[in-house]
Amino acid sequence: MHMEINVIEIFPKDKAKLNKIEMDKASWFVNIISKKYPKEALNEAFSILEKELNISKANT
Repeated sequence: MHMEINVIEIFPKDKAKLNKIEMDKASWFVNIISKKYPKEALNEAFSILEKELNISKANT
């Protein structure tokens, strides 16, 4: 017996919907890591990340 399975991925092309998906993923990520690490450590880590991203943007 042969069964064929078709998988269709539905992904919005609308920029606002894509941005919402990205924000939801970011919120989920922050929520997960905030359960594991203290707020002070996360604030410091995100501050360093933001500075490095700004430096990276300036160099491009």
